[in-house]
Amino acid sequence: MLRPITETVLFDLDGTLLDTIGLILESYHHVRDAHFSDHELEEDHFRVRLGVPLVGVFRELVGDDERRIDELVEHYREHNRRIHDTRIRAYEGVPEMLA
Repeated sequence: MLRPITETVLFDLDGTLLDTIGLILESYHHVRDAHFSDHELEEDHFRVRLGVPLVGVFRELVGDDERRIDELVEHYREHNRRIHDTRIRAYEGVPEMLA
């Protein structure tokens, strides 16, 4: 019997196996609406920052105020956790490929 060359395969889950773009943007917009309603942000402000760590995205908005950054990150994560299971889906063909 032939043995496979690779016995273990690692996948990036977020944005590779699962479509999480909508979830991420909705979470950013939730924080924006709650904390930055007075800021003039481009429509795609958060979209062009997909993949940038949360701390870096929020640091751009509030500077080096670590307490404020932590507050924004926690607000983002709380909202993200609350809506996560209703906003993500596997990309087409992924469940079959994994099976």
